[in-house]
Order: sequence, then C-alpha cells, then structure tokens
Amino acid sequence: MSKSQTKVTLNNTLVESKINYLSMFSDDFTRSQIARGHCYTADNALTWVLKQVADMVAELDEATEDMRTGTESIKLMRLEQRLDRAQQQATELRAELEASIEVHTAFKLPSQEAYQPKAK
Repeated sequence: MSKSQTKVTLNNTLVESKINYLSMFSDDFTRSQIARGHCYTADNALTWVLKQVADMVAELDEATEDMRTGTESIKLMRLEQRLDRAQQQATELRAELEASIEVHTAFKLPSQEAYQPKAK
C-alpha cells in the first residue's frame, strides 16, 4: 500500500469513527458543537507540535554547528530522533484535523460557519 493510499484509508477511518461517535447524540446542536470542539482540539495540538518542530530544528542547527567543532554527537542523534517523532506526530495531527473539519462540515448547523484553522 502506498503512502497516499495509507493516508486516504486513515482519513476515511477517522471520519467514519467520528461520524459514528457523533451519531450517538440525538441533538443536532450538541453534535455540531462536539464536532467543532474536535476541530479546535486537533488544530491546537497541531500548532503545538509544529512549534516543537521549529524549536527542534533550531536546536539541530546549533548542535550541527557544535558537531563541527567535535562535540555534541550524542545530543545531535537524540535531537534527530525527537525531530523525526515530532514530524510523524504533525503528519498524524494534520490527518486528524482534516477529518475533524470534514465531520464538522457534515454536522454543522446551517447557521454555523465551517471551521477554519487559525492562521499560523
């Protein structure tokens, strides 16, 4: 399975599970508010992880400079591992946010606007 097929499958699974969860609530307003809350939570988590990635990239630049002088090779290796994990988290959180927005759009009330992520 290719990477793009995996992403589509993951997104479809997330959307289906969110729809099933929201279908348990009988009130349209409650469903729309919970769906919007999922968008807000996913957006905040993604923003936080992307800030962590930016901080780690800055640390990585410093550690790379230190390595040129012969120090900090273990720190550099650990930092690269942390950065890889954070980038994977960011990818997963983007998929979560996309699924949450799709579900919110399906459940929002006609008077509500579709959720828009904050400008970063």
